[in-house]
Amino acid sequence: MDGALVATEEIMALHVDQQQGRAVAFPKDVAASLAAEVEEVPDYAGRAISG
Repeated sequence: MDGALVATEEIMALHVDQQQGRAVAFPKDVAASLAAEVEEVPDYAGRAISG
């Protein structure tokens, strides 16, 4: 490739507590590790999911 962007990836992570049977917040250490992987949203990206 000549430096052109040919693919992107978007990941949504969800932590489910099996005892509570529902989604819950990530443990603090896991949340910090995931936050370290987040990159700035590029200008070509579409709309964002917000909560």
